[in-house]
Amino acid sequence: MAENAALLDILRATQELLAQQQARMDVLEASSKPPARPELTIEALAPTIQTFVYDPDNGVTFDSWFSLHEDIFREDAKSLDDSARVRLLLRKLNPQSHEGYVNSLLPKAPRDFNFDENIAKLKDLFGRRESLFHTRWRCLQLQKKESDDFKTHSTLINRACEDFKLKDLTSEHFKCLIFILSLRSSKDTEVRTRLLRMLEVEKPETLTLSFMANEATRLVNLKTESAAVESKDSTQNVSSVQRHDKASKGAFPKNKQAKRGNQQPSKQPKTPCWFCGGMHFVKQCPFSQHTCKDCSQVGHKEGYCNQKQQKSSQNSKKPQGKPNQHAAKTVNVCAVGSDQRKYVDVSINAKPVKLLFDTGADVTIISESVWHQIGSPLLSPTPTKATDAQGNQILFRGEFQCSVQFNGDTQSARCLVSEADINVFGVEWINVFSLWDAPLSSLCHVSTVSTEDVVSSLKASFPDVFSNTLGKCTKFQPHLQLKPAVVPVFRPKRSVPFHVMDLVEEELQRLLNLGIITPVDYSEYAAPIVVVRKPNGSIRICADYSTGLNSNLETHHYPIPTPDQIFATLSTCSVFSQIDLSDAYLQIEMDEDSRKLLTINTHRGLFTFNRLCPGVKSAPGIFQQIIETMLAGISGVHAYFDDVLIASRSKEEHQKTLIQVFKRL
Repeated sequence: MAENAALLDILRATQELLAQQQARMDVLEASSKPPARPELTIEALAPTIQTFVYDPDNGVTFDSWFSLHEDIFREDAKSLDDSARVRLLLRKLNPQSHEGYVNSLLPKAPRDFNFDENIAKLKDLFGRRESLFHTRWRCLQLQKKESDDFKTHSTLINRACEDFKLKDLTSEHFKCLIFILSLRSSKDTEVRTRLLRMLEVEKPETLTLSFMANEATRLVNLKTESAAVESKDSTQNVSSVQRHDKASKGAFPKNKQAKRGNQQPSKQPKTPCWFCGGMHFVKQCPFSQHTCKDCSQVGHKEGYCNQKQQKSSQNSKKPQGKPNQHAAKTVNVCAVGSDQRKYVDVSINAKPVKLLFDTGADVTIISESVWHQIGSPLLSPTPTKATDAQGNQILFRGEFQCSVQFNGDTQSARCLVSEADINVFGVEWINVFSLWDAPLSSLCHVSTVSTEDVVSSLKASFPDVFSNTLGKCTKFQPHLQLKPAVVPVFRPKRSVPFHVMDLVEEELQRLLNLGIITPVDYSEYAAPIVVVRKPNGSIRICADYSTGLNSNLETHHYPIPTPDQIFATLSTCSVFSQIDLSDAYLQIEMDEDSRKLLTINTHRGLFTFNRLCPGVKSAPGIFQQIIETMLAGISGVHAYFDDVLIASRSKEEHQKTLIQVFKRL
């Protein structure tokens, strides 16, 4: 027994000695092992990972990309520390995605977060753009393609159903989804949009079919109540000449005014009733069975019969109404685009005056200058308020009672004096002279604006402007500004259709002869040409700079006027001219650095554009700035790219403006 105990002690001591020796060997091995180099691991793993390019339209999101490479990051790269894995991850983002992610974290940086936090943020930033509702809607619209077999189609179904998130969908939520999908009418657009928003933000437990139906009903009721408030409080917007005389305030019975105020503007007629003067349709007239005490006839109110009108036999075609009551009508005092207008010659206080015959104007108006020509008769304040056809208020100096002689007849009538250049023979005087049945040709003469003499005079004074040779702007040399650190783009030539080959050759030679293009042997930038056929059968050679140059250029920020802005300034004008600049862009000479960027690649080789070429992103803003700078300070001149519109109040003023414009051109 003693011997056994001794053997056990020896064995135990031997084991302890072996353990100590093993520990010493581990320490020696660790000290002799070279230090870990994560860069080598990163370099080894990087080629096995595909670069991430965000393309949600084709289903490429960060979530799908990371699921493909997750084992590499978590298993093959587990020897790397957290910061090294973050560096590997950021290395595999394409430049646009990397820049977008870094910008989203500012003022912090990706290194301030661990690997899992970066993964979560990238999934959130580069996830699906479409909503969960849209994903589910696409799933319900799936159809098998003829080119797919059943196994391929089943994989698409499986993917779509996983994206559908069936596990998160309750029966009530599914009913709400079907309820919204059933609202396909255009009348339900607003309700459908609101319900979709609720589907995204409301908690799933609160969404029930009954809740959706109640919300839809509530939204419809709110819309109806809002429309009722709007129709009650809003005033009718009438672009016309209107009268608000004191005499007309009592023209309508109170009950009619109350009834008219409660009607929606869309249900009101544009003119008063012929039989009583009320603002309702003739078929709704309450005096349809009334017997007039003046003429003993049935169907109209007293004061609205033919016996109360002078020369009533000639007025059967005009709307009947009390004197000094006029409905709101559109007045075309500035008929833009019309070169033939009907004028009448009248005598006001024995002074001849020419007025525009306008059945759309409620009242007769003369300008201040005409008022001075007839002797400046004494004016009295006028209660009349008026707007022109564009909705602009017409300001009046006052009104006066005058003796008017027209067509052999003399009457006393009221005339308004406007501060604007407006001279119209309105409905008020048409009623006074009972002209409704008279042929228009017997009353008016046509005023035609002749342009031949004006054009001939301008051609003689400015032969260089009207020359067939291409001009050149010597005041400006625009510069195309490149974005920083961009890569030049050189595109190969495109084939030219055989049937236009001769025309392209002729146009290239013309541009070469004019010095617009210059042949070169080398260029970092090149764009293919695009042949555009003009209405006259000739062609224009443009460059397709959308293939690379335009994306490398900084935007030339200069405001371009809209047609509405230009039309708004024409309300007081009556004489117009339009100048169309021929080959306008090609008259702008570019600076030396910009010419190298405008190289075109043709079947005849490389050519640089020395002038501003159509197709450059910056060209519209550059040309608009130049043309507006050249014409600055000239009243009534509006430039819209290569079209110049000149608008004036009179022919004399228009000719002076034309001369000023051509001097600068």
